[in-house]
Amino acid sequence: MTTLRSGVTPEPLPLRADDAWAEKWRRRCDHKQPWVAVVDGEIAGFIEFDADGHVDYTYVSPAHAGKGHMSAIMEQIFQEARRSNLIRLYAEVSITARSFFFERHGFRVVRDNPHEVRGVPILNYIMECWLHPGAE
Repeated sequence: MTTLRSGVTPEPLPLRADDAWAEKWRRRCDHKQPWVAVVDGEIAGFIEFDADGHVDYTYVSPAHAGKGHMSAIMEQIFQEARRSNLIRLYAEVSITARSFFFERHGFRVVRDNPHEVRGVPILNYIMECWLHPGAE
């Protein structure tokens, strides 16, 4: 597995929408520069990590789910956060990602985060992970 931090474009990812969607993601990747796991030339998954400790978006290819690629990226993010002297990471997390990924990496729920997306009610969670024991 190769983990990259920048230079990612959405072209290798399967597109499920129109050109406007693709352009939005192209601009987002240029700005966010996600950390990416590449396995045998394919993108296995990625995590967006902002300089302030915000873990903004995660994706794992169904073919690569459960194989440790996302955990490898998250470990590198933890290392980078510590090198950058951050004291915590935080994220807005779906119920699935909460239990299957973030809690396993030490994140804890701060609060529920009910909101709407295109008029559809959504519940996700604000989570955080303190990088230094006793810092919270």
